[in-house]
Amino acid sequence: MESFKDTKGRIWVVSINVATIKQVRAVAGVDLLKVLEPDNTLLEQLQTNPVTLCDVLYAVCKGQADELNLTDVEFLSAMAGDAIEHATTCVINGIVSFIASPKQRDVLRRAIEADRRLRAKGWDLVTSKVESGYLEKIQEAELVKLAGRLEKSGDSSTPAPA
Repeated sequence: MESFKDTKGRIWVVSINVATIKQVRAVAGVDLLKVLEPDNTLLEQLQTNPVTLCDVLYAVCKGQADELNLTDVEFLSAMAGDAIEHATTCVINGIVSFIASPKQRDVLRRAIEADRRLRAKGWDLVTSKVESGYLEKIQEAELVKLAGRLEKSGDSSTPAPA
């Protein structure tokens, strides 16, 4: 079992088991076992769509939320930033740990780790482009092109004299 803190400092335990799988289906309408199907995008959705992730997360933590008399809106209102990042890791690790077949667990873990490495490389590339000024250079070049086209067409941002 793994845990994360929401933005209000509450600690939530993420435990994926058969009861949780059924609860997530009933409450969030998401079948966590779809991760085992070929060409399924559930893991990607959980990593890239915070609304889907937090709907699943609420269903996973519903018993704990009920003990605290928290509604789904109150629970979801405390999910942002680092809390979502840590919760994503907890849910994905929980799903992988739940899978009965050691071979499937191993393949899924390796696929998730490869995906994490690729995403990190992508962010590193974007960061280097932002820090180097590359994006500003592209924007400036596009502005120069646009200005040239406007000049050729006779279009102007200022009205013609009367």
